[in-house]
Parts: sequence; structure tokens; C-alpha cells
Amino acid sequence: MSHYSQIREYEKNTNKKFFHSLIKDLDEFININFYAHQAFEHAFNGSIGAPVHEKLRNGAKVLEFGCGTGVWTTEVAAEYPNSKFYAIDFTTQNSINNDNITFISYDIHQVLPFPDNEFDYVFSRNKTDFFTKNNFQGFLFEVFRVLKPGGWLEVRKMVLF
Repeated sequence: MSHYSQIREYEKNTNKKFFHSLIKDLDEFININFYAHQAFEHAFNGSIGAPVHEKLRNGAKVLEFGCGTGVWTTEVAAEYPNSKFYAIDFTTQNSINNDNITFISYDIHQVLPFPDNEFDYVFSRNKTDFFTKNNFQGFLFEVFRVLKPGGWLEVRKMVLF
């Protein structure tokens, strides 16, 4: 089932609607995500802004909230093989799970399927638009619930003018 048909099926089953951009197909979606990832890398001088490099080298538990194609998780997991990465989104384009990456398709508007204090580092990029003003607080509550005390939350948002 394609990414778009999965989203349409989700909309039908949950009676929720999502903005569909003018992207014509999955290949174009993947290409745009790749180039957006490269732009983020350049704009933010790398994949990670939070001071978690040492922790990741030693082994940490990481959640990417709203992983899209999974390019960030895949690249960072390769750089930090001692850490365990979980990538969650409505539908995940990358189904290749390996020793240190697990991709999970899940309704990110719901309670996250993880116990409290589970992750050392939570990363999210361009997902704030998926939440209305009224339910954004729920997103933050869930992220902080699964973040360990002393853990790091990194939320990135790129605005193009």
C-alpha cells in the first residue's frame, strides 16, 4: 500500500483530514524529503543540535517523532551504532528495521506507545504543523512523558519565505 493510500485509508477510518500538498507521487515525495533533509543539515550545521553526541556514542535510546521517510534516523543511527533508534509516524516509508533502528507506523495524535521516561533524546522536525493550537499541548505532554529526566528534546522547524 502506498504512502498516499495509507493516509487516505487513515482519514477514512478516523474521520480526520490531512492537507495534501501538490506532490504528485511517492517518488517525488521521497525526493523532496531528501532535499529538505539536506537543507536542514546545511542550515543547522549537522543532524543534531542538542549536546547529546557523547551520550549517543556511549549508547542512548532515541525517538524521532514524525520520521517521514526516515532519512534522519537512518543517517544518525549509522553514525551512532551503540544507540537504539525508534522512528514513528502515521506511515513510515522505511520498513527496514535493523539492530539499532525500529520504524513504527502509528497515529502520532494518540498517546505514544512507549512507557514513561523511556528516551534520552527526542528529535522532531517539521511536525508542529500536524497539530492544532488546541492539541499542541498534548504533543508536548506526550514527548515529555516519554523523555527521561535530564533527557533532551530537539524540535526543528524550517520556515521558507
